[in-house]
Amino acid sequence: MIRAIARRGTVTLMVLVVVVAGATGLVSYSYALPEDGLWISAVTVKRQVQTAMVRGTLHVVYSQPLRSAAPLATSKTETRLGPFYMRRVVFGNTIANGVGLPFWSICILAMIYPTVAYIRGPWRRWRRQNRNQCIHCGYRLEGLTEPRCPECGSEFEATPEPVATPAGTQNG
Repeated sequence: MIRAIARRGTVTLMVLVVVVAGATGLVSYSYALPEDGLWISAVTVKRQVQTAMVRGTLHVVYSQPLRSAAPLATSKTETRLGPFYMRRVVFGNTIANGVGLPFWSICILAMIYPTVAYIRGPWRRWRRQNRNQCIHCGYRLEGLTEPRCPECGSEFEATPEPVATPAGTQNG
């Protein structure tokens, strides 16, 4: 009973992630925000974290004021790995570090746990049944006289064991 509820909850979570991902991606494409607009301002007086979804990419930026009084020269360094990036920007008296992740990658990461949880139970029961173990607790069921697990008390289908006969005789 509890497993059935958990499986339904897992499926519901998977559907919810797909729906939210699709809606958020569509909204971010329709607004077409400028990517550089969220990065940095020349006058940052305190530490701050900004997040924004721009054209299907989630941008997370951490900016803080520099400790030195003299402003540094404006610079920008960026490392890209396909659609992912890490960026460091110095502008005036502010330094900002940020990352960009495509939204589809976040959706895939969010789907890993529900998918594994959904597949794990049936796979475990199949494996235990093939090893002649109780599908609920894993107790070895070989040599039991009644079709009930002594460990957890659940019933199981008894498989007939082959009977050894002396050579040259026939059962009949």
